[in-house]
Amino acid sequence: MKQKAKIMLLAASALIVFSYMSISIIAETNINETSRGKWMAGDFHNHTYLTDGSYSASDVARNAFENFGLNWMANSEHGGYTYRDTGGNYLPMPVPRWISLKDYSYPVVQNLRKTYSDKLLVQGVEWNVPTHDHASIGIVSDEPTAISDFEYMFDASDSDTSRSGEGLTKANVTHSDAVNAVKWLGHNYPKTSYFIINHPSRVFGYSISDIRDFNNAAPDVAFGFEGIPGHQKSAVRGEYPYANYRGTTYGGADYMIAKVGGVWDALLGEGRHFYNFINSDFHYNAGDFWPGEYAKNYTWVDKQNDYNAIVEGMRSGRSFTVQGDLINVLEFTASSGKKVAQMGGDLMLLPGENGKLTIKFKSPVTNNNGDKPSVHHIDLIAGDITGAVQPGTPEYRMDRNDSTKIAATFTSKDWIVDQDGYNVITYDLGKVSKSQYFRLRGTNLEPGIPNQTDVQGNPLDDKLLGINDARTAYQDLWFYSNPIFVRVERPSLTLSRSIACPAKETSINLSMDNLNQLAGIKMKLTYDPGMLSVKSVVLADQLAASVVNTSVPGEIHFNAINTTGISTKSLDIGTFTFRVNSDIGSQNLPINLPICVAEAEACDIRGQIINLTAHDGARTIEKKVLPEARDVTFTGEAVTGGVLAARYRYIDGKNRPETGTTFRWLAADHGTGNYIPIKGAETNIITITKDLAGKDIKVEVTPRNAEDTGAAAAGDNGRNLVIRLGDVNKDGKVSYIDALLTMHLITGKIDLDSQSKAAADLNRSNEADINDVVRILRSDVGLVP
Repeated sequence: MKQKAKIMLLAASALIVFSYMSISIIAETNINETSRGKWMAGDFHNHTYLTDGSYSASDVARNAFENFGLNWMANSEHGGYTYRDTGGNYLPMPVPRWISLKDYSYPVVQNLRKTYSDKLLVQGVEWNVPTHDHASIGIVSDEPTAISDFEYMFDASDSDTSRSGEGLTKANVTHSDAVNAVKWLGHNYPKTSYFIINHPSRVFGYSISDIRDFNNAAPDVAFGFEGIPGHQKSAVRGEYPYANYRGTTYGGADYMIAKVGGVWDALLGEGRHFYNFINSDFHYNAGDFWPGEYAKNYTWVDKQNDYNAIVEGMRSGRSFTVQGDLINVLEFTASSGKKVAQMGGDLMLLPGENGKLTIKFKSPVTNNNGDKPSVHHIDLIAGDITGAVQPGTPEYRMDRNDSTKIAATFTSKDWIVDQDGYNVITYDLGKVSKSQYFRLRGTNLEPGIPNQTDVQGNPLDDKLLGINDARTAYQDLWFYSNPIFVRVERPSLTLSRSIACPAKETSINLSMDNLNQLAGIKMKLTYDPGMLSVKSVVLADQLAASVVNTSVPGEIHFNAINTTGISTKSLDIGTFTFRVNSDIGSQNLPINLPICVAEAEACDIRGQIINLTAHDGARTIEKKVLPEARDVTFTGEAVTGGVLAARYRYIDGKNRPETGTTFRWLAADHGTGNYIPIKGAETNIITITKDLAGKDIKVEVTPRNAEDTGAAAAGDNGRNLVIRLGDVNKDGKVSYIDALLTMHLITGKIDLDSQSKAAADLNRSNEADINDVVRILRSDVGLVP
């Protein structure tokens, strides 16, 4: 900071406690989205001869990379013991897996990296998690020691203790051991490792409390689960053996993600960045698809052919999962102005900012079954973000999110095809008022297919179809996006705390968080002038023009502007230094002396002042909130003899109920805009009299509640020129031409707008008929008025 103002005064005070305030500022933030990187297809859960697979690592890699389009994969054999060598020959004695990882598996991985130099192959392990089921562990490295050490210490099936002399302690028995293992990854390999829960409900190995424990232990490592397990062409899809509704698959997906409002949604509702993945879990060809043949994870990777970038891409959540190549491209974004968030990202908005979702996808010409895949519909699933739950509470064990719903369903009628061949859907969020997450689920199936989908399009228990096979799997295809978090947050202004002694100086900092185009601020701080005096005030460099006034004892006034707008997560607004009075007696210590935000105001780059709330520990100051009448219009048609009714939205920032709202109907000579009140028209309803024919009309609403009266707002329905009954063509007279148009309307030769239809209905029968035609003709020759 540079010193913008410096005031030297005498001293005062003791122990000082400072408080905070909140400010709401509406603005826009510029976020430049780069186009570097690419989508990479991968699979990180597969097996070879080294455990219970039926093929060599070379066979698996060849099919994955050469035949089925993967860009990366991980070898992830079970922990415990190895019984065969890399060629499938049985060993004389079982070998601890930590040894085979280093001496058998990793050399093969190294050779395959040379063979497929344009691909990425990770050495992983399928961890037998103490007291749970399995999980995929990966540590990207150019040596195998790290993954080998992890397996030795923490795998529940590894009973070898031969390395105790090396300082490696076994911790592979309890849930706490499992959580500590994840912490070990987070501490030693925070950016280069992953822990992904495999087939989470297959044997009921994980509760939501367990998942929360792992994610809390190392959120940058334990960031997802295999929501769509492998074994998709097994006789029991996914090899989920139980009849329990939680222990089966739905469209090939685990119950934790298939259930709208279930486990995954409960985690997302906390705001957890916890993501869904898919794998083949390939063991043998008869029951499993080859890696990439049916299951693909598409992950956005910033740096191509970079192992660290693969893990970073997974951790970012910018990925989607797909079966049977139903789609091969998906761009799902949330935006507001120039702010854009991708899958896995956070779009930060202020209350009342507009938001929009954009979905772009493509399907390949054919998939690996020779079919032409086609998306029937896409569900947009949304839920509220209410914040993290705490361990030990009932909420920590809660595995549902009741706010989660299918917010919209899109079919081909709802998307357009752009010039690049993308199917494009846009969904307007309107003015956003609460934090929510959004995720996508798409399928080739229609709703209401017996034994496959319910009438809402949700997948049904796969066991309803009987024995599963590859044909069945390819007829039942789904994709899932990872979520986008749209967060509504108010900027907060915070005064730091400080401890001081008599006759000494003390400083406090004023900071603001969550800034979006802050362009101006005006504040008044108060303090006890009998105990403190201001020594200096230093404001931030970003506040390009500022003025500080400390001439009034007990008060600090300042304002500042920035013409380009400040957008940042946090900004130190200024530092305020005081001198404490030396006359304070020790018998009075300690003294809590708050320095308070007495007044505060802020504006955005447009100069718009927004409602704000200040908290100083003693009282709350609020900018006056008035009720509003928005979207003012009227129902009915402006035809003589017709009845119009005012319609509007009552808005009050303090949620006070509406009472006493008043109305006025106004009229003006057509096209002049010089509206004057219509005498006696002061209710929400008006009957159009003949003297108003040819006039423009609108309604004015003044909203009220028991405390305040808001500003009057006026509007109309867009057809506010009053026309005579019978004047169907709106030319200001009733003639045979109007009768002709009415006859055409009756016979269906033409259609008319709602106002002309009302003018044609002289008999008020809600629909024009031949009697109306006759009456118009009679009027034209003066037989009826």
